[in-house]
Formats: sequence, C-alpha cells, structure tokens
Amino acid sequence: MSPATNFADYIEQNVRLAILKAIGGQIDGTLNETLIKRALEVDGHRKNIPYIRNQMRFLEREALAIRVIEADDKLVGVLLPLGRDHLERRVRLEGVEPPEDGT
Repeated sequence: MSPATNFADYIEQNVRLAILKAIGGQIDGTLNETLIKRALEVDGHRKNIPYIRNQMRFLEREALAIRVIEADDKLVGVLLPLGRDHLERRVRLEGVEPPEDGT
C-alpha cells in the first residue's frame, strides 16, 4: 500500500478500514449503511450516506473487500475473504489503511 499523500487521503483510507472493521465485527459479516454510519461516528468520522456509499463502492470495486447488496433503499456490505484477510493482516489492500497490531 502506498502511504497517504495528504490528510484527505489518510482520512479516506481510515474510513475504509473503519467500514471493514464494522462489517467484519458482525457475526454474519454484513452491515447496512445506516449502521456503518453509526460505527463511523463512534470512530470520530461524521460522514453522510452518499459519502459512505461511495466508500462502500470503492471497497467493492477497487479493493474487492466487500460485496454490496441493495436492500430496499439501503446498501448492505458483505465482507469477502480478501476483506477478512486485510483485517487479519494477511494482505494489504491498496487504498485501505492497514489495521494496527491487535485490532
């Protein structure tokens, strides 16, 4: 993974990690955008739903870490093996902050 080139990149990479952690923390490995928003707020990120959807799509299309399902009017993220591998530090995904030791 290349280091963030500026603070905005750092924040985006951190948000993506927080999204992965929120989804990965669920027993079934799924979480909808509204609950992801709440998890991000606990982590100190106050982001709107369009921003969260954009980051979920990045994690799906670019990082191949989640699958995004449309359920009614909400997006639901489903953790994929590559996303789990990133959280468990077996791989590093481009554009996603690596987890710290012990997280």
